[in-house]
Amino acid sequence: PPGIYQINAVGSNITISQNDVILHTVPTKLSLFPIVYNLNSTIHIKSLNRHYLGTMVFEKNRMISRLPLEHYLYGVVPHEIGESSPAESQKVQAVAARSFGAKRLGIVIQDNTSHQVYRGFNSAHVRSIAAVNLTRGQFMKNGTEIVDTYFSASNGGNTLSVWNSWINRGQQKDYFVYKKDDFDTAHKWSFNLLKTQINLSLVDELNPITWWSTTNETEAASPQIIGLKSYMKGKSGVPANGDFKIYDIEKIHFTTPENQSINSDTFLMGEIKINYMYMDADNKLVKGVYSYLDRTYNFYSEKIFGTIDGKPTGFSSVRSPNVHSVKLVNGVYMLSGAGWGHGIGMSQNGAMARANAGHTYTQILSFYYDGVLITAKNNTEVFTNNNPIPKPIYDSYKVVSGDTLYKIAAKFNTTVTILASINNISSPYNISVGQILNVPKSSTEPVPPVIEYITLTKPSGTYSAIDGLNRISTLASGGKYEIVQKGT
Repeated sequence: PPGIYQINAVGSNITISQNDVILHTVPTKLSLFPIVYNLNSTIHIKSLNRHYLGTMVFEKNRMISRLPLEHYLYGVVPHEIGESSPAESQKVQAVAARSFGAKRLGIVIQDNTSHQVYRGFNSAHVRSIAAVNLTRGQFMKNGTEIVDTYFSASNGGNTLSVWNSWINRGQQKDYFVYKKDDFDTAHKWSFNLLKTQINLSLVDELNPITWWSTTNETEAASPQIIGLKSYMKGKSGVPANGDFKIYDIEKIHFTTPENQSINSDTFLMGEIKINYMYMDADNKLVKGVYSYLDRTYNFYSEKIFGTIDGKPTGFSSVRSPNVHSVKLVNGVYMLSGAGWGHGIGMSQNGAMARANAGHTYTQILSFYYDGVLITAKNNTEVFTNNNPIPKPIYDSYKVVSGDTLYKIAAKFNTTVTILASINNISSPYNISVGQILNVPKSSTEPVPPVIEYITLTKPSGTYSAIDGLNRISTLASGGKYEIVQKGT
């Protein structure tokens, strides 16, 4: 029945309790689901303050939810591109996220930026819910294949191919191309770094221990030096304990438009050569050279030049593979670029800018996924920029005596906010007997689970947003989730 329950991992078992009284103990996993499935019945995870639709499966080290793909999108669109973003850009996100999910039906996907950010269901996200409903059943195809709709926050002014960014030929598709994007100009980034960090002419060879203990890199506190040393530690002869010093940055090189003509088949590469020293067991100073050559994307994803705020959980100083310039001027490296993320496929920043400029969502999708078609779920209709997208199909319902919008919403497994939106009814939601309302056509059809996601959380009381976004944490023995199931 509706109520507040506690889910605990006790050894290898999962227990469900109420008021500290264990009601059930099960091995391995526990599943909770509403007796009646509709948008008014949710499972509320109190420790996260999120409401989830569908079935929630609790295991020792994770929670997994199973729910219809369309309802999953209700919790993706507002958290990926934003509830307040332009309507057409939210439709772009809905179609892209639907295609991404449809490509992965039957497998568990993560609820963070590794796949798609998902934060459960919130009926207050009326505009995002409407974007999902207005594009219901539409996804992108390239021939007979569902498009793998990668997207990122910003491409920095140039869309990238998989070959550019990830250098993975197996994932490269002809709809991912390198081309100029004039509408994505927001996320510019830059940083400077001294070439010489320690003046070796000042080394006190007579008192090396004193010199070592009192000397650090000129920019030792900078995010870039912190990041470089953290990444180098334990690699290729570099002391694993981190007790070494960078005295000279011999080389920083990236593939940029300044030094190479770039197209969809270009590897975007980065290279560094770092001169460092450490003190050995005999208190002698030993010099070493660390060299690294890899795709530019790795400098972003591995945070090799550290983070913006110097904290390990922060955003990478190199925020994308789209490096514009690397210069060494008067002993100072000056790096600049643009973008946020891998830069492949749709740019959320560019999609919003295009929507604000009057582009339709089909036009926006056609730009970011070159040559693809937006298709109906049953593949009987194909929509392109030359063929208008049909309006959503609704059933009609005639209001009878005793009806309220709340009762009608429950009858058709939808929400008051959605009914109000598709019927242009404003608060306080007044309706009259005999009034004809649009109601979701599929709302009375069965809604079998079709997609799963992993919520990355810690037990109640120790959850943090950063850890939730970046790490899978185990529900340790004695850890507790608090659940609220809202009744119909």
